[in-house]
Amino acid sequence: MVGSVAETLLSENDTIMHLMQPGQGSEDIYFHTLNVSVLSMMIATNLQCGDEVIKQCGMAGLFHDLGKLEIPAAILRKTDKLTKAEQSFLNLHPEYGRKIALKVGLPDVIIDVISNHHELLDGSGYPNGLKGTEIEIAGRISAIADVFD
Repeated sequence: MVGSVAETLLSENDTIMHLMQPGQGSEDIYFHTLNVSVLSMMIATNLQCGDEVIKQCGMAGLFHDLGKLEIPAAILRKTDKLTKAEQSFLNLHPEYGRKIALKVGLPDVIIDVISNHHELLDGSGYPNGLKGTEIEIAGRISAIADVFD
């Protein structure tokens, strides 16, 4: 699927925007994951990354929130502001995702994105406060796509 979307992006950039739609209810997480994947590939394409990097960004986008499997649904679906404790728990999802990804043997680039998609260039992100080039390109791309969506 990622390969097909990447091929479309490389040939007809406007077409792919039709895949991106707002989700409703339980579909929110599904659409967010797809949107981050598509947006990541669009950003990588516009940065003139190679085909392999574009596909890696797309695949990583699909898995970036893998760690949310370990977060209770009550926190993920909460519409009111999260308490400090709930936010702290949610902020653990990159680490949970990294552990799951390592266990199932996902490629390093995907593990890196799962671990670092909430890191920010100025070092104010989480979980490790990485700065600038300490964050690999796919992680930086995924962070932008995640916030944009």
